[in-house]
Amino acid sequence: MSDATLSRISPARMVEYLKETGYRASLVERGQLTQIQSAVQGVTFTVGFGNAHPEHPDEYVDFGFHCPLNVQGELPDEVIAGWNRQKRFARLYRQGTMLVMTLDVMLAGGVNDPWLRGQCELWDHLVSELVLYLRQRPARDPAPQAEQAPRPEQASRESG
Repeated sequence: MSDATLSRISPARMVEYLKETGYRASLVERGQLTQIQSAVQGVTFTVGFGNAHPEHPDEYVDFGFHCPLNVQGELPDEVIAGWNRQKRFARLYRQGTMLVMTLDVMLAGGVNDPWLRGQCELWDHLVSELVLYLRQRPARDPAPQAEQAPRPEQASRESG
């Protein structure tokens, strides 16, 4: 990697870049769209490309990291709003039955390799934070159930 200024990137170069920074990554064709599929800490995500460069139509001036999660149970709107208040640059939203976190990355105007590496590191950190955030705020079960037996660690705390 160098300190050269990047103002556009191809999907193939982004795969190489992700691999150079320690991710596994592969190109995936979905209809007319080319995306990158990858994972961080066991959580899969995609990289989707936005606006093509006007002079280089196979390269893009922006892309986004997208992490779809399947949440079981009902997730209160306040949980999503709370994340979005704390992490303005990484949006969390519902898409059908999925919960999706997105981080947009702009190359237009020029960035350097350390900056782009920093965006990848930020994404890695955000995915970890999101998993922890959601674990600390369990989804509500949509249907009330009969009284459940306490989990083993819960039972030992209550009896001790």
